[in-house]
Amino acid sequence: MKTKIENLDNGEKKITVTLENSEFEKYHDKGFRKVQEFAEIDGFRKGNAPENLVVEKYGEMVVLEEMAHLVINDTYYPALIKENEDKKEEDKILPISNPKISITKIGKGSDFEYEATFAVLPKVETADYKKISKEESKKVLETELEELKKKDENAKLEDLKITTDKEVDEILENLRKARNVGSHIHEDGTVHNEGHEEGENLEKELEEETLPEFDDAFAQSFGDNFKTMEDLKNKIKENLALEKNAKLLDKQRNYILERLVNESKINLPEILVEDELEKMKATMKTDIERYGSTWDEYITHLNKTEEDLKKDWRETAEKRSKSQLILNDIAKKEKIEVSKDEIYAEALKILNQMPEANEDHVNSYVAQILLNEKVMKLLDSEMN
Repeated sequence: MKTKIENLDNGEKKITVTLENSEFEKYHDKGFRKVQEFAEIDGFRKGNAPENLVVEKYGEMVVLEEMAHLVINDTYYPALIKENEDKKEEDKILPISNPKISITKIGKGSDFEYEATFAVLPKVETADYKKISKEESKKVLETELEELKKKDENAKLEDLKITTDKEVDEILENLRKARNVGSHIHEDGTVHNEGHEEGENLEKELEEETLPEFDDAFAQSFGDNFKTMEDLKNKIKENLALEKNAKLLDKQRNYILERLVNESKINLPEILVEDELEKMKATMKTDIERYGSTWDEYITHLNKTEEDLKKDWRETAEKRSKSQLILNDIAKKEKIEVSKDEIYAEALKILNQMPEANEDHVNSYVAQILLNEKVMKLLDSEMN
């Protein structure tokens, strides 16, 4: 058996496998028996017809094709193993897709040859992630501080992560207004009565009549954890600080990943993009069905086809695929791993909520999420 590997332009490889006729003929008897099992020849039970009659009815090629299937099954993976024998770990060929098989030479008395084309795990030349983490983190902080200074010219960097008494008071006021019968909170945090058309003066009068006092009883109305107004204020301050920090961290992480994707070198295989597009579609279908609609109704409403949507999503899918490859590469370089116990603990939570879910799929999903978070925490540490 001879093998030859070629690199293709789209993140794929092609392996050509050639068997001399003498090697190929060793599969003749087994190949013929496969054909013999389904051959229907008058006067003979299935599995007993002689070869000359089977070939006469079905043709020589049907036997050759069965021989070809057997050869491919027996030689494809051994051919890859042979190619990897003397390679370093980082240079080994790692298929990430099923092969597309093309028979290029077959015939009675002829050598046999086939080509197998497959996507491989691409080499990733990740940009300097430690440098980028520092630079992009600094850029986000400077931009956010500039925005804050438009409201308060004396604002300092540390103000981005702390909560002021004024912010707490605004939350408390909105909570108090929300206790007014018939009132509701808008997306911007403001509170209004149902009867907008009756005028602002009437609304103000109603609020003045019904708004509760800022006292311990008001705090206790939000649950047993709050005995005094001070308890409620502290909790609001704590939650606002957590929210501010989370938003800031999320923005920094997004900027870092965006730049890593732009500056890293990856020959992205199409199959990874297609897989990501399918994940995006599956997520959207689940969300749509959760709200009582169907996928067909949704795309009909948009006046688009699935292919149209995939074209719209392609850029995002490519970025997500590259981001994941980059995070995996950083994890490998930094020797970041996720333990079985960590995976089990998180997977158990999901399986308890979704007992019908495939356990292997959940474990794989959790392992990737936990690994990503560990890598992002490493990048977070480089920000300082």
